[in-house]
Amino acid sequence: MFSLILTIIYLVLVGAIGIFVGWHGFKTDKIYEKITAAIMLIILILRLFLIK
Repeated sequence: MFSLILTIIYLVLVGAIGIFVGWHGFKTDKIYEKITAAIMLIILILRLFLIK
């Protein structure tokens, strides 16, 4: 039961970080920041879907 609660908290935190990274990627004008944000967003999305 405790591990389920920790998993849910972890997924919520990763989701929130992913939202902010995506938001920053769309708001910035520098191309290297957009590329970095896209790579980080891919990694965070994979983390969200691969956690069981």
